[in-house]
Amino acid sequence: MTGSNSSSTRSGHSLRSKGQVNAPSTTTHCKPAAHWTLEEETTLIQYLQQHTSTTGDATSTNFKKSVFQGAVMYLKGNFPQQQGREKLWSTCQTKWANVSLILSLINQILYIMWFLWSDMDGAGITLEYESTWGSFVKSHKAAKPFKNKGFLHFEIIHQMMPCKSRG
Repeated sequence: MTGSNSSSTRSGHSLRSKGQVNAPSTTTHCKPAAHWTLEEETTLIQYLQQHTSTTGDATSTNFKKSVFQGAVMYLKGNFPQQQGREKLWSTCQTKWANVSLILSLINQILYIMWFLWSDMDGAGITLEYESTWGSFVKSHKAAKPFKNKGFLHFEIIHQMMPCKSRG
């Protein structure tokens, strides 16, 4: 009896059906990610800028779910053929959170490191400041793309979220 048990664990066949045992699939099927074009990002940010007063606080950009739901409808109206996964209110909220983090990072580049900023050229790091930039990027890894590349949404987001001074 023990021989039949050990052979069934080594065999790829079922003892009852005399057929091949199909192991469950280990591959997962993920939904495609939402794809954002520069034009869609710009439209979302402009929509949110128009609705900054709905946050309840003139200095806050923590938008309510209803604002993001409105943004979804606005995007669908302007971009009926969107790429990737459908943009939901949570997708728009995540995109806003990500661009807000980029603004915070750029503010650190400007106000902590005292680098200049250009929407086209980013921090515009030359050989003269390469070692200083390298030290900054070690502790701010997300800053790396902005060495010589700008962030086109900087001005509009900066208007929405002015840098708050600490004191």
